Amino acid sequence: MQLPYRFMVIDDDKTSNLLCSFVLQRFCPGVAIAIYNSCSEALASITAEAVLTDQTTTIFLDINMGEMSGWDFLDIFKGLSPEVHLRYNIFMLSSSLDSRDKQRADQNPFVRGMIAKPLTTQILLQLFQCSGTQALQ
Repeated sequence: MQLPYRFMVIDDDKTSNLLCSFVLQRFCPGVAIAIYNSCSEALASITAEAVLTDQTTTIFLDINMGEMSGWDFLDIFKGLSPEVHLRYNIFMLSSSLDSRDKQRADQNPFVRGMIAKPLTTQILLQLFQCSGTQALQ
């Protein structure tokens, strides 16, 4: 997968968000990173984007959040236009070890994979199949 235009992290855990932001900035300096503490904020941002481009955003989505779960987010995301779907690559980023969550993620057509927290540069290197020098330029 090609390096994205920007990253979006959706998690209600501020510590996890801080760590993700740090790892993403180190992995790909200068890339746009949007952090959302709730699914509803992220969905509002996604639906408010008026100009559709061919640039992609990679979303790291937590499963268990207070107001709305990652699964609820995906149910709403499913109802968005196919053009929007094409612009987002979604990865579940969770501390859940439940095999049912992994199976559910594997079966969802909008989820590219499930990643165990914490996000690391090694995980990003595997996801984007690039050498450290490509990503850290």
